[in-house]
Amino acid sequence: MTPLYEPFIVLYNGHGSLDQREGTKSSKVVLVSSCWFWEMDNFDLMLDYMRMFDLAGALLRPHAEALRPMMEMGAPLDDIFEAAKEAGRQLVRDGKMSAGTLATVSRELMPLESYIEFWNQRVREALDKLKK
Repeated sequence: MTPLYEPFIVLYNGHGSLDQREGTKSSKVVLVSSCWFWEMDNFDLMLDYMRMFDLAGALLRPHAEALRPMMEMGAPLDDIFEAAKEAGRQLVRDGKMSAGTLATVSRELMPLESYIEFWNQRVREALDKLKK
C-alpha cells in the first residue's frame, strides 16, 4: 500500500493520515490473512487498521496450522477453497464478498480443545527434534 501514498503525515479531522500520490486512484482493498490462533478475534486489530482503506472484505483463516495436516489426512475441506474462489468471483462481479462466503473460508476446522492438543503436540515434537 505504501507506493500509493505520500510519505508525509497530514491531519484530517485531528487524526494523522497520508495523502494519496498523484496519478493513483482509489480502489477497494481485500485482506487475505491467516493465523495459527483458533479464535477469529485475533484478526480484530488488523481489520480495524484495514478499515481505514476501502475494505471490500477479508478472507481470514484462523487455526491455519491445522489446514495442511487435515488435507493430508483427507479431511473434507474443498468447501473452504471453493469459497475462497467464489469470494474472488463475487468481488469482481459485485464489488464485495458475501458474509456467508467469507464465513465458509473462516469456518471451524476442529473444536478449540482439539486444536490446542494438536498444536501443543506439534510444538512438543519440534522441540524434541531440536534436542536430538
